[in-house]
Amino acid sequence: MKTIQEIAEFCCDNPNLDDIFEEITKISAEATRLERERCLGAVDAEPEFPDEMPDDMWIELSLAVLEDDKTCIEECFRLAIRAAKAGIKARIEGKNG
Repeated sequence: MKTIQEIAEFCCDNPNLDDIFEEITKISAEATRLERERCLGAVDAEPEFPDEMPDDMWIELSLAVLEDDKTCIEECFRLAIRAAKAGIKARIEGKNG
């Protein structure tokens, strides 16, 4: 990726607006690619289940299965997904890992 100095020099040396636009387009595409890689890396870095399942959650989930309580089971999945999403967002924002 080019530095600001290199971009400024390029613009001064190439007054043709088409060349400048092409260079800006390349830089923008590279920045987008790097940001996408960073975000995908944050997803990959998020543990699938960071800790052992808490006993109370296991008991609730086991009872829900035995009682065929679909609502409770769905809520357990929602809680796990919310925790994973929060972890991924924190990584993208640079707040952990």
